[in-house]
Amino acid sequence: PEFQVMLSLFREPPEHDGDVRNPDFFQPVPGLATPPPEPAPPPETAVPAEEETPAEEDPYVVVYEELGRLKVMGLYTSGDDRVIFFQRGKQSLVIREGDRIDGKYLVESITPDEITLRAEHLEDTVHIDLKQFLKPYERNKLSNGEQ
Repeated sequence: PEFQVMLSLFREPPEHDGDVRNPDFFQPVPGLATPPPEPAPPPETAVPAEEETPAEEDPYVVVYEELGRLKVMGLYTSGDDRVIFFQRGKQSLVIREGDRIDGKYLVESITPDEITLRAEHLEDTVHIDLKQFLKPYERNKLSNGEQ
């Protein structure tokens, strides 16, 4: 079968005036619910509201939220060198002992069972339990120093 294109439609397109031919197009349809009117804003009170000072967040909750965004993606061992791969959003982190995470958390040790971080801004130690993230064979690799 032959396919024909009417080039005259491209050279001389039909005129269109842009008017809406059916004015009922914009009429409300019977039986459909109309949205309720927006409520009026509450009247302003003459008594000024007390200025609320934002309550400081518990720093331990902040640490939990910040470190809770990290996902363990894998590990690598070479001799005594242990490396953990984290993902946070689109960012990938390669962490070794002695590294800092976000400049706040010093990685003190990586063992087959946990990562120990020093939260310097809290003067406290944080432990991340790797047993919940790593499979047994991954922990064995980490403890044996295998690749």
